[in-house]
Amino acid sequence: MNKKTASNQTLIICLLILIAAAGRLITNHFQLWNFAPIAAMGLFSGANFKSKINAFIVPVAAMLLTDLVLGLHRGMLVIYLTFALITCIGFWLKNHNKTINIIFASLLSSTIFFLVTNFGVWVMDGLYPQNFNGLVQCFVAAIPFYGNPDNAQFTINSFAGDLFYCGFLFGGYALVKRFYPKSILS
Repeated sequence: MNKKTASNQTLIICLLILIAAAGRLITNHFQLWNFAPIAAMGLFSGANFKSKINAFIVPVAAMLLTDLVLGLHRGMLVIYLTFALITCIGFWLKNHNKTINIIFASLLSSTIFFLVTNFGVWVMDGLYPQNFNGLVQCFVAAIPFYGNPDNAQFTINSFAGDLFYCGFLFGGYALVKRFYPKSILS
């Protein structure tokens, strides 16, 4: 692969990630809670960037830009570390890039994000007793945030958002590679 091809691929991957990150602002505006591209950006970047450094830096930079608009908060460190863990799952996808594996990785990433970030809330926020019962209370209280907290019906926005954005990122990149292999990627 020549330098121009690598540069074009990196540019396309960055552009797709930035578009997905912008989707975070849009879904927040329409109050589609947790219908976000967070896990999808980590998976996609880990699976597609040649440079592992870029795989971490580009999506984190995109997240930071949207966090500057949405607001900074105490839990960002835990979220960003979880994001890095999800990017590592994307490294596995690099050699296992099939639709079923992307779906599995997306669902796994949603679950990891839920477990790790809510564990972080339990540890850092002091809202729950620091014992097993407090941890269970924290996880139970967080379940509505998988869906819309204002809706009594359990809609799994986190899973749906990750699957949607994985489809957008992985599918969009596959379409670019299929329809523009010579003019853009060479």
